[in-house]
Amino acid sequence: GAQHPIFVGAQHPFFTSAQHPIFAGAQHPIFTGAQHPIFAGAQPAQHQIFASTLHLIFTSAQHPIFAGAQHPIFAGARHPIFANALHLIFTGAQHPIFAGAQHSFFKNAPVLYKCIVLYQYTVTFYRSTEDLY
Repeated sequence: GAQHPIFVGAQHPFFTSAQHPIFAGAQHPIFTGAQHPIFAGAQPAQHQIFASTLHLIFTSAQHPIFAGAQHPIFAGARHPIFANALHLIFTGAQHPIFAGAQHSFFKNAPVLYKCIVLYQYTVTFYRSTEDLY
């Protein structure tokens, strides 16, 4: 009920009001407005994440994450993440993370579970590179 530490209501530190550090409103550093670097609002062309070719993340070869063929993450066939059979992460039974049936972590896990874990690794990596922006 109202006393629960997660869903207590207006006084809860996560779902409160304009003073909350996550959903604070116009002053919040994540959901502010047109000036916010993530969810800029009505000016989509200026938005740093979803602003088409001018976007900070999905722009061109100069971007530190999705820079193109030279980028260290999505570089193409030679890329260390998506490089087909020679890839560092999705290689085969020898890989320490996604080794296949012999791996102690993904031995009998469903594909969906593997995808969820990969997503978690991706989010962790993205958060670890937030200082780049």
